[in-house]
Amino acid sequence: MFKWLVVALVVLCLAGYGVYLYTGKVPWEFVPGVSDRLNELPLNELTGQDRVYKWRDAHGEWHYTSELPGEGVEAEVITLDKNTNVLPGAGETNR
Repeated sequence: MFKWLVVALVVLCLAGYGVYLYTGKVPWEFVPGVSDRLNELPLNELTGQDRVYKWRDAHGEWHYTSELPGEGVEAEVITLDKNTNVLPGAGETNR
């Protein structure tokens, strides 16, 4: 019985990983309601991504922060994927 549980768990994990590789989304993002509750959790704990907020202050200067700015400040959410290769490709120059 225990062996079958281990096999079932391994198959379930491999299937979830296959979904992630194929779609770029974790499997629970497809379940209605679960995705909404998980959006309240820090993004980097779930998917290896960081959420950064970009906003402009009253003096026109841009700010980037990992914490949501105060109320009344419109901020753009930028998602940074830690798993992305940021090195330039072969033949590209770094400017």
